[in-house]
Amino acid sequence: MTVSPRHENDSVAVDWQSRGVRFVTWLAGGVWIGSWYLMYLEVTRWHHVRPSLAFNYDIAPGARPGQPLVLLYVASVAAPLVVGRRGIIHLRGRRDAG
Repeated sequence: MTVSPRHENDSVAVDWQSRGVRFVTWLAGGVWIGSWYLMYLEVTRWHHVRPSLAFNYDIAPGARPGQPLVLLYVASVAAPLVVGRRGIIHLRGRRDAG
């Protein structure tokens, strides 16, 4: 029995996608950890952010959060969503296969 080249290419594509998705998940996990550590420093050491995660306007009245702080807010929200989405997809795949 011979295997058609199409099946071989499909398995390679699935394997590549799996490795790529795994890499993105690990990267998002690293960003998640790093962003929350930086947010911890923003609250406790630098006092740019209040414990409620709101920007601290008491430092300089009329000041606005800079681009790095806005990016930190985005990373703190987006990274957990990427990791969580990957986990949900993984669990659905296991449930459908089993």
